[in-house]
Amino acid sequence: MGLIIHDSKYSEDKKPKWAYWKQFKFISFEDAIYLSLDINPHMLPWMMQEAIDFYCDEISERTEVAYNWAGTLDWYIGDVDEIPSKDRVELIGFTSWVCNQMKWKVPPEFMELAGQEQGANSKTEDSEKPLSLKELNNLLKLIGALHQTIMDKGIYRSDDELKTYLEAEYQSLGGFSKRTLDSKLSAARKALKESS
Repeated sequence: MGLIIHDSKYSEDKKPKWAYWKQFKFISFEDAIYLSLDINPHMLPWMMQEAIDFYCDEISERTEVAYNWAGTLDWYIGDVDEIPSKDRVELIGFTSWVCNQMKWKVPPEFMELAGQEQGANSKTEDSEKPLSLKELNNLLKLIGALHQTIMDKGIYRSDDELKTYLEAEYQSLGGFSKRTLDSKLSAARKALKESS
Protein backbone atom coordinates (compact mmCIF):
# COMPACT_ATOMS: atom_id res chain seq x y z
CA MET A 1 0.00 0.00 0.00
CA GLY A 2 1.41 3.41 -1.00
CA LEU A 3 1.96 6.36 1.26
CA ILE A 4 -1.00 8.77 1.33
CA ILE A 5 -0.02 12.38 1.79
CA HIS A 6 -2.72 14.67 3.13
CA ASP A 7 -2.49 18.24 1.89
CA SER A 8 -4.73 20.46 4.02
CA LYS A 9 -5.45 22.95 1.23
CA TYR A 10 -7.01 20.25 -0.92
CA SER A 11 -9.93 19.37 1.30
CA GLU A 12 -12.79 17.54 -0.32
CA ASP A 13 -15.24 20.11 0.92
CA LYS A 14 -17.13 22.32 -1.48
CA LYS A 15 -16.59 25.19 0.98
CA PRO A 16 -13.19 26.86 1.23
CA LYS A 17 -10.81 26.08 4.08
CA TRP A 18 -10.77 29.63 5.37
CA ALA A 19 -7.89 29.05 7.79
CA TYR A 20 -5.76 28.20 4.75
CA TRP A 21 -6.89 31.13 2.55
CA LYS A 22 -6.57 33.76 5.30
CA GLN A 23 -2.79 33.22 5.31
CA PHE A 24 -2.33 34.67 1.82
CA LYS A 25 -1.54 38.25 0.86
CA PHE A 26 -2.01 37.62 -2.89
CA ILE A 27 -4.15 35.02 -4.68
CA SER A 28 -5.22 34.48 -8.26
CA PHE A 29 -8.04 36.63 -9.64
CA GLU A 30 -10.11 33.50 -10.31
CA ASP A 31 -9.62 32.13 -6.78
CA ALA A 32 -10.76 35.46 -5.33
CA ILE A 33 -13.99 35.30 -7.33
CA TYR A 34 -14.61 31.70 -6.22
CA LEU A 35 -14.00 32.59 -2.57
CA SER A 36 -16.48 35.47 -2.81
CA LEU A 37 -19.08 32.82 -3.73
CA ASP A 38 -18.00 30.47 -0.91
CA ILE A 39 -16.59 27.98 -3.43
CA ASN A 40 -13.41 26.04 -2.65
CA PRO A 41 -11.20 26.94 -5.66
CA HIS A 42 -9.26 23.68 -5.32
CA MET A 43 -12.42 21.62 -5.64
CA LEU A 44 -13.84 23.31 -8.74
CA PRO A 45 -12.24 20.85 -11.19
CA TRP A 46 -13.83 17.94 -9.29
CA MET A 47 -17.26 19.42 -8.63
CA MET A 48 -20.16 17.83 -10.44
CA GLN A 49 -21.11 19.60 -13.66
CA GLU A 50 -24.53 20.50 -12.20
CA ALA A 51 -22.84 22.38 -9.35
CA ILE A 52 -20.54 24.22 -11.74
CA ASP A 53 -23.51 25.14 -13.96
CA PHE A 54 -25.35 26.44 -10.88
CA TYR A 55 -22.56 28.94 -10.19
CA CYS A 56 -21.60 29.67 -13.80
CA ASP A 57 -23.67 32.85 -14.32
CA GLU A 58 -22.63 34.32 -10.98
CA ILE A 59 -18.96 33.53 -11.60
CA SER A 60 -19.12 35.12 -15.06
CA GLU A 61 -20.96 38.20 -13.81
CA ARG A 62 -18.61 38.82 -10.88
CA THR A 63 -15.56 38.22 -13.06
CA GLU A 64 -16.76 40.71 -15.68
CA VAL A 65 -17.62 43.39 -13.09
CA ALA A 66 -14.34 42.90 -11.17
CA TYR A 67 -12.23 43.11 -14.36
CA ASN A 68 -14.11 46.27 -15.32
CA TRP A 69 -13.02 47.93 -12.07
CA ALA A 70 -9.66 46.21 -11.69
CA GLY A 71 -7.39 48.63 -13.51
CA THR A 72 -8.56 51.57 -11.37
CA LEU A 73 -8.09 49.93 -7.97
CA ASP A 74 -5.03 49.09 -5.88
CA TRP A 75 -5.94 45.46 -5.20
CA TYR A 76 -5.43 44.32 -8.81
CA ILE A 77 -2.02 43.01 -9.87
CA GLY A 78 -2.68 41.81 -13.38
CA ASP A 79 -0.98 41.69 -16.71
CA VAL A 80 1.15 38.66 -15.95
CA ASP A 81 2.23 37.58 -19.43
CA GLU A 82 -1.16 38.84 -20.70
CA ILE A 83 -2.70 35.57 -19.48
CA PRO A 84 -5.88 36.33 -17.50
CA SER A 85 -5.60 33.13 -15.44
CA LYS A 86 -2.31 34.43 -14.01
CA ASP A 87 -3.77 37.77 -12.86
CA ARG A 88 -3.57 38.25 -9.09
CA VAL A 89 -5.30 40.30 -6.43
CA GLU A 90 -4.26 41.58 -3.05
CA LEU A 91 -6.70 39.53 -0.96
CA ILE A 92 -7.65 41.97 1.80
CA GLY A 93 -8.02 44.86 -0.64
CA PHE A 94 -10.20 42.76 -2.94
CA THR A 95 -12.44 41.55 -0.11
CA SER A 96 -12.80 45.10 1.21
CA TRP A 97 -13.85 46.31 -2.26
CA VAL A 98 -16.34 43.45 -2.65
CA CYS A 99 -17.90 43.95 0.80
CA ASN A 100 -17.77 47.73 1.19
CA GLN A 101 -18.19 49.07 -2.32
CA MET A 102 -19.89 46.37 -4.39
CA LYS A 103 -21.87 44.91 -1.47
CA TRP A 104 -22.08 41.47 -3.07
CA LYS A 105 -23.61 38.67 -1.07
CA VAL A 106 -20.62 36.83 0.41
CA PRO A 107 -19.99 34.28 3.16
CA PRO A 108 -19.26 35.59 6.69
CA GLU A 109 -15.68 34.26 6.51
CA PHE A 110 -15.07 36.37 3.41
CA MET A 111 -16.44 39.44 5.21
CA GLU A 112 -13.99 38.80 8.07
CA LEU A 113 -11.11 39.29 5.62
CA ALA A 114 -12.48 42.72 4.72
CA GLY A 115 -12.92 43.50 8.41
CA GLN A 116 -9.20 42.97 8.95
CA GLU A 117 -8.51 45.88 6.64
CA GLN A 118 -11.22 48.21 7.98
CA GLY A 119 -9.38 48.81 11.26
CA ALA A 120 -6.20 49.70 9.43
CA ASN A 121 -8.09 51.68 6.81
CA SER A 122 -9.66 54.04 9.31
CA LYS A 123 -6.32 55.80 9.64
CA THR A 124 -5.63 56.18 5.93
CA GLU A 125 -5.81 59.43 4.00
CA ASP A 126 -8.86 60.48 2.02
CA SER A 127 -6.94 59.86 -1.21
CA GLU A 128 -7.03 56.12 -0.48
CA LYS A 129 -10.82 55.94 -0.16
CA PRO A 130 -12.70 54.32 -3.06
CA LEU A 131 -13.80 56.78 -5.71
CA SER A 132 -17.48 57.54 -6.24
CA LEU A 133 -19.08 56.72 -9.58
CA LYS A 134 -19.09 60.44 -10.45
CA GLU A 135 -15.36 60.71 -9.68
CA LEU A 136 -14.63 57.60 -11.76
CA ASN A 137 -16.68 58.96 -14.64
CA ASN A 138 -14.81 62.28 -14.44
CA LEU A 139 -11.48 60.40 -14.55
CA LEU A 140 -12.67 58.47 -17.60
CA LYS A 141 -13.59 61.75 -19.32
CA LEU A 142 -10.15 63.16 -18.47
CA ILE A 143 -8.46 60.06 -19.92
CA GLY A 144 -10.67 60.38 -23.01
CA ALA A 145 -9.74 64.05 -23.44
CA LEU A 146 -6.02 63.33 -23.03
CA HIS A 147 -6.24 60.46 -25.49
CA GLN A 148 -8.06 62.63 -28.02
CA THR A 149 -5.47 65.41 -27.61
CA ILE A 150 -2.58 62.96 -28.13
CA MET A 151 -4.20 61.59 -31.28
CA ASP A 152 -5.18 65.06 -32.63
CA LYS A 153 -1.66 66.40 -32.12
CA GLY A 154 -0.19 63.40 -33.96
CA ILE A 155 2.11 62.45 -31.09
CA TYR A 156 1.40 58.81 -31.98
CA ARG A 157 0.27 57.62 -35.40
CA SER A 158 -2.26 55.14 -34.10
CA ASP A 159 -3.98 53.80 -31.00
CA ASP A 160 -1.88 50.65 -31.27
CA GLU A 161 1.37 52.64 -31.24
CA LEU A 162 0.22 54.57 -28.14
CA LYS A 163 -0.86 51.36 -26.35
CA THR A 164 2.45 49.68 -27.19
CA TYR A 165 4.31 52.63 -25.67
CA LEU A 166 2.14 52.73 -22.52
CA GLU A 167 2.43 48.99 -22.03
CA ALA A 168 6.22 49.02 -22.34
CA GLU A 169 6.74 52.16 -20.24
CA TYR A 170 4.34 51.43 -17.37
CA GLN A 171 3.98 47.64 -17.24
CA SER A 172 5.56 47.49 -13.77
CA LEU A 173 2.61 49.46 -12.35
CA GLY A 174 0.03 46.85 -13.41
CA GLY A 175 -3.11 47.63 -15.40
CA PHE A 176 -1.26 48.47 -18.62
CA SER A 177 -1.75 45.36 -20.74
CA LYS A 178 -3.16 45.84 -24.23
CA ARG A 179 -6.37 44.15 -23.07
CA THR A 180 -6.77 46.59 -20.17
CA LEU A 181 -5.79 49.61 -22.27
CA ASP A 182 -8.32 48.62 -24.96
CA SER A 183 -11.05 48.40 -22.35
CA LYS A 184 -10.15 51.62 -20.51
CA LEU A 185 -9.58 53.76 -23.60
CA SER A 186 -12.84 52.53 -25.09
CA ALA A 187 -14.69 53.40 -21.87
CA ALA A 188 -12.93 56.79 -21.77
CA ARG A 189 -13.90 57.66 -25.34
CA LYS A 190 -17.49 56.63 -24.61
CA ALA A 191 -17.65 58.72 -21.41
CA LEU A 192 -16.24 61.76 -23.23
CA LYS A 193 -18.66 61.34 -26.14
CA GLU A 194 -21.67 60.99 -23.82
CA SER A 195 -20.76 64.18 -21.96
CA SER A 196 -20.53 66.27 -25.17
